[in-house]
Amino acid sequence: MSETVAGGRAGGAGSRARARGLHRVLGMGMAALMAGCRWVAGGGGAGSFDARVTGAVTATLSGRASAATLGRLAGEGYAITLAVPDGRAIYLYTRTAPRAGSYTVHPFTIGQPAEGYKAAFLSQPNGAAYQATSGTVDLTSPGGSRLKGRFQFQAEATPGAAGVTVAGTFTLP
Repeated sequence: MSETVAGGRAGGAGSRARARGLHRVLGMGMAALMAGCRWVAGGGGAGSFDARVTGAVTATLSGRASAATLGRLAGEGYAITLAVPDGRAIYLYTRTAPRAGSYTVHPFTIGQPAEGYKAAFLSQPNGAAYQATSGTVDLTSPGGSRLKGRFQFQAEATPGAAGVTVAGTFTLP
């Protein structure tokens, strides 16, 4: 789990406000997960993930993968959380239950997309929250209730600033 940050500070007060807003949204999602949301993809437990981040931040991440149904307070829908112990995480959100198929990643906004996924990468060491601007999520169900996924998305912390590409795989029990 290594990480390198390229360049210096990105943006001014507007970019900090946007980052704080995203941190709040991500925090609500994590609070919903911790508050006992109903687990999907096998009824509970955790899986694993591996991912690579390149661009303004470079990192190789491995850790816990989990999925949960979000309640009304968290905007309803489903969250796949890919997290490492130091606080860095990748979030994939969708309005419909995860199932096999290929999906488009939409920009991360407070409203839910009609279809597809929203995604974000939270880089704890430098405090940046990168919002997806485009990408894909491909899900397969190799048998039983297991769910496997592959994802790739481009994200930026502030419009026009150096962004990141996040790509990886996960398995949920």
